[in-house]
Amino acid sequence: MSELQRIVEQLARVTERSVAVHDRSGRILAYSSHEGPIDNVRSESILTRRTRPEAYAWSLSHGIEQASGPVRIPPNREVGMEASRICAPIRFDGGLLGFLWLVDPEATLSDDRLPAVQEAADTAALAIHREHLMEELERGRGRDLLRVLVSDESEQRAAAADELMERNLLVGETAFVALVARPVRERASATGIDEPIRAALEAAMSACRQLTSPGHALQLIRRDHGLIVVALREAVPPATDGVRRLAGNLHDALTAGLRTHAGWGAVVGVGDAHAELADVHGSYRQARQAAEVGALVDSFGPIVQWSEIGVYRILLDLPLERVTEASLHPGLVRLMGVRDAQMWLDTLEGYFDSGCDARATAAAMHLQRGSLYHRLNRIEQLADVDLSQGDDRLGLHLGLKLARLIGLLPLTPP
Repeated sequence: MSELQRIVEQLARVTERSVAVHDRSGRILAYSSHEGPIDNVRSESILTRRTRPEAYAWSLSHGIEQASGPVRIPPNREVGMEASRICAPIRFDGGLLGFLWLVDPEATLSDDRLPAVQEAADTAALAIHREHLMEELERGRGRDLLRVLVSDESEQRAAAADELMERNLLVGETAFVALVARPVRERASATGIDEPIRAALEAAMSACRQLTSPGHALQLIRRDHGLIVVALREAVPPATDGVRRLAGNLHDALTAGLRTHAGWGAVVGVGDAHAELADVHGSYRQARQAAEVGALVDSFGPIVQWSEIGVYRILLDLPLERVTEASLHPGLVRLMGVRDAQMWLDTLEGYFDSGCDARATAAAMHLQRGSLYHRLNRIEQLADVDLSQGDDRLGLHLGLKLARLIGLLPLTPP
């Protein structure tokens, strides 16, 4: 039993009331057993580990954040709080850490018992502070081990995985998956983020990690992105619904945090699940690549799974800094320089992406097949290529994808 739980249980015995401790965001940290009728707010907070927002707002309206001692909160059936409460602020060194709650249905706990309630709150403050220090030490060690886990050193990765398991910093489950969040500006991810952007990224990562069960996620902030490794109870490739939801939550949190920074957005890459923790560096690499594609080709959307990026898996392994316009198929370069180039390029890419199926291409582009054939013939003339030749098709299709990666074409393909 934790020190905080002992404090809660002891106060519950002394006062013969149900007791709970929440942090200042409303997340429940410890609670005693409950006898007799239970209102919706308490039952829901125990089940979800969090106070109902409207009930929390009702309590805040009675000044509990500013209080220096216990405050009586009257019932409010509209928010599901059918029993009155007593709330004592939990402070350490002047800082508010949370609240200690007693359910007092008939408001019969006398005022002369309130000093004992505040004394318990003060003791809880010491316990929470110590837990915060220990958690920060463990998080620091977890970050160090996670850096090793996604490094290139295979022997060190195995040792890091073992230590993470032994310390219960990451529980052993069926599989492990990496999520990478990147702040992006214009058509590229950040090459190094300044402090406000880094703070928004770290806050989003922490909020996302708190949505998982204890010991089921670790986070790490890197030079231009953030990493979360998640332990899964089920491995359903390429990603479980839960992972996709978590990626969505991470994207939403980062987008909200970047809202005040003009021009910034967010993409999240998701790697495949790996059965062994020591192999999660592979999922990390995949997630980074998926996020990079999301930053460069916005048709994939802001949440990109590595399993969905197709040929970009291969192209991202190329040294893109050495790829220039001169590296592309000469027919594509010619086509990029003609009048109405975007129309010809969109038609060509749509045709290739449809597997050179004229019917599917015409339907996707809302064209008559005759109009499509006319465009394709004109493209052959302008680019001096033969679309019946496999080499020309391959060179042109890969060139279109590379041109997007290096910024020669708009972000959004047809």
